[in-house]
Amino acid sequence: MKLKKNRFAIRIFSVIFILLLIVIGTSCLRRYNLTDEDLEVFYKVKNYKPRFSSYKISGRTIHYATVGNDSMPLILFIHGAPGAWFGYMPLLDDSLLQQNFKMISVDRPGYGKSDFGNSEPHIDIQASLLQPIIDSVPENIPILIVGRSFGAPIAAQLAARNACRIYGLILLGPAIDPDKEKFTGLASLARAPVIRWIIPTTVLVAAEEKKIHAAELKKMLPVWQKIIVPTTVFHGENDIIVDTANLSFARKMLKNTRSKIYLVPETGHLVSNERPDLVKREIFSYLGKN
Repeated sequence: MKLKKNRFAIRIFSVIFILLLIVIGTSCLRRYNLTDEDLEVFYKVKNYKPRFSSYKISGRTIHYATVGNDSMPLILFIHGAPGAWFGYMPLLDDSLLQQNFKMISVDRPGYGKSDFGNSEPHIDIQASLLQPIIDSVPENIPILIVGRSFGAPIAAQLAARNACRIYGLILLGPAIDPDKEKFTGLASLARAPVIRWIIPTTVLVAAEEKKIHAAELKKMLPVWQKIIVPTTVFHGENDIIVDTANLSFARKMLKNTRSKIYLVPETGHLVSNERPDLVKREIFSYLGKN
């Protein structure tokens, strides 16, 4: 009887916790989930506007934004969960980066305009869906990949597959340690019919990824030894979304490459938004510019 009461209490707590996450998350999404109208207003006062493109692969549509100089080295930005291409606006908006690089920021499958709501939770498949961007770059053009949170393991997959093409890899608040995944049970609960109708679609897509993320990361363990490109990892000291213990995992797994690993003081999960200066510095260091 006592066990049943405890289970019931845990379920009630889980529901309440999810509702709190929805309230907090929806508030955060308002800040980063920009509409076409929001973007039109934002870029009206700018002296540039991203170029938008998409391609079809395996029955999916992949949408992305391009900023900067086409003849320069490429930076490929991969966002977390939830997210969209404009999550990297503090870097895309930087005039010095625009002058020296071509920057592509993607909508990952299920987010933004990449088949919104149609999730693809498998890391290796997501990497395959983004591979055409790398394949489209001439061989004489250097490529740097930046991945944040749930986008970090996808970036790592691409770096492992394209070791001869990638000049550097930057991981921001990376969710890469399968033993440090939080609230996977809550991700399953978010799929319950009674709760789904009040959760934003982009959060549901993130929940689909979250549900199997630990298992996907375990499948990916052999991939880390194939990463030979120089790698930098930044993790915010005050990150409450992804455990900072992921830094220890990165140190352990990045054995076959030159790596730099930093715990960033007084910074939360969105390192590229809170400290774009650090990411910008690494971008220039990797691609041989002062």
